[in-house]
Amino acid sequence: MGFKLFDVVITLFVILIISIFSIKTITTNNSNSYVRITVEGESYIYPLDIDRELEFYGSLGIVKVQIINKEVAIIDSTCRNHICVDAGFISKIGQSTACLPNRILVSIESSKMEDVDVGAY
Repeated sequence: MGFKLFDVVITLFVILIISIFSIKTITTNNSNSYVRITVEGESYIYPLDIDRELEFYGSLGIVKVQIINKEVAIIDSTCRNHICVDAGFISKIGQSTACLPNRILVSIESSKMEDVDVGAY
């Protein structure tokens, strides 16, 4: 039983589609990305491409957030167990981290709608 021409064409088509999506994923940059930090319902927006260290006052005290090399993390918090600090840096659009005891949410967002994953609900 040999390959038919249709099988070869379909296989090449699938390989081409996978290659296109792989290249798009690899070359996607965060040039239109920004960091949204929400503290007890109030939002603050910062560009992801400017390195800085920020301090916010949550419900338990000070939380330090660091933006460096187009990544962001909670680096210090007054919460008890420091799960937010242990979570480390995030760098992709749609990722988020939070210090729940301090009611602080840090997320990476994009101004371009095509960067949004339409498969997420």
